[in-house]
Amino acid sequence: METKLSRKIYGSLIKWKEAPSRNPLILDGARQVGKTWIVEEFGAEEFSGMVKVDFKKTSEANSFFEDTLDPSIIIPRLESFTGKNITPGKTLLFFDEIQDSPRVVASMKYFSSDRPDLHLIGAGSMLGLKIRGNEPFPVGKVDLLRLRPLDFIEFLDAMEKSEMKELLETGTPQQIDSLHDDFCSMLRVYLYTGGMPAVVRTFVETFSFDAARQKQKDLLAQYRADAPKYAEPELVPKIHAVWDSIPAQIMKEHSNRFHYSRINENGGRSERRKRTYGDAVQWLVDAGSVNRVCIVNPLSAPLSSNADESIFKLYPLDCGLLGAMYDSSAEDILSQGGRFDSYKRALTETYVLEQILSSGRIDNAYYYGSKDNEHIEIDFVIEINGNEVPIEVKSGTRVESASLGAYLRKNPDAIAVRTSLRHFGQTDRIVSVPLYNIGAWIARMSRKESESPIVKQVENMLRNGDIPGKA
Repeated sequence: METKLSRKIYGSLIKWKEAPSRNPLILDGARQVGKTWIVEEFGAEEFSGMVKVDFKKTSEANSFFEDTLDPSIIIPRLESFTGKNITPGKTLLFFDEIQDSPRVVASMKYFSSDRPDLHLIGAGSMLGLKIRGNEPFPVGKVDLLRLRPLDFIEFLDAMEKSEMKELLETGTPQQIDSLHDDFCSMLRVYLYTGGMPAVVRTFVETFSFDAARQKQKDLLAQYRADAPKYAEPELVPKIHAVWDSIPAQIMKEHSNRFHYSRINENGGRSERRKRTYGDAVQWLVDAGSVNRVCIVNPLSAPLSSNADESIFKLYPLDCGLLGAMYDSSAEDILSQGGRFDSYKRALTETYVLEQILSSGRIDNAYYYGSKDNEHIEIDFVIEINGNEVPIEVKSGTRVESASLGAYLRKNPDAIAVRTSLRHFGQTDRIVSVPLYNIGAWIARMSRKESESPIVKQVENMLRNGDIPGKA
């Protein structure tokens, strides 16, 4: 029996189901992050029935959309094809593997306007959501959710460490500190396994690092094989060249920003290499295989306004897959010895980025740096409740940082976060958050607008017909 993995996105699916102004939902994400499994689990638990159409396995179903996008015609065809009734409020309609079916994606606009009573979810890889053909994407007519690899809290849950999971989510710093050594030990395991569902499931069932590594290698082979399937033929070798260069690029000691000149020895001048490999970088970003972190300068909110998309870092979507690309040994990571020093920065930053993006509250992360001096940079910068938050990442307990110190001296009112293997604490306007708690800490700090007491007060006044601020 396949091991069930509890995913935090399940709560978002429940909210979508119960929302009165719901649109059809598109669940996207990289390959093999568990999209199909979570929707099937959601359908089985929350609905009386589910009608699933896999447009990859049953390609003939695409014909139902060739001559019409009208739900009143499509629904009877689907009912006849599957032998199941589609009942509003009781049936989940699931369009899976929609990446090669632009007409199916386009039809969701009409399901939104003509059949808002139906619960419809479409799922497809980021690869496929570069919609082929000329059909427009139904912007504004679909709700969007993205599924990522399991974060550290989800990993603890899969490992049946419920007390540790609950402490990270709701415990005080003192309570969390009481299990500091245990958390560090489990973090080292996660740095090796990462959060790809197939890898976590294999490890939970076998407790074999070798079995987990074999599954990681299988996934890397699948990712490599995806390029010829989904990209234009002339782009494939460039995609592979960019992908192969990433582990070495983020290992650089002083600056791990992405350089086109580091891809291979025959790319020519910098601008020529950018033209040569720029589309390959974008393809990997669109596929969800990598996360792009752009430079921001000056470091002030809104960060998106101060970001320069031409200067960036590239990280693989999962620290476990990065470890497999390095062919790291479990012994090195668990003991933090051997070759670990050579790739600890890259592995730890990839882990932290995963936790930031999986927190459920942060859509984009940036890094702060000088465009002219690569030695001056702060690893990540995020925006929490309209405020910029610099985050310095350290893989161990040595936490000196010239760049962060210089930034704080220049900005006397600023506060920064340092995440490392040290305990909770605060000194010199630096909040110290343990690596194992960074994701949960961000989730706690970045409350939604609807959770703000001021926002709630204004909303209630408006509902009562009052004017906010009027005496």
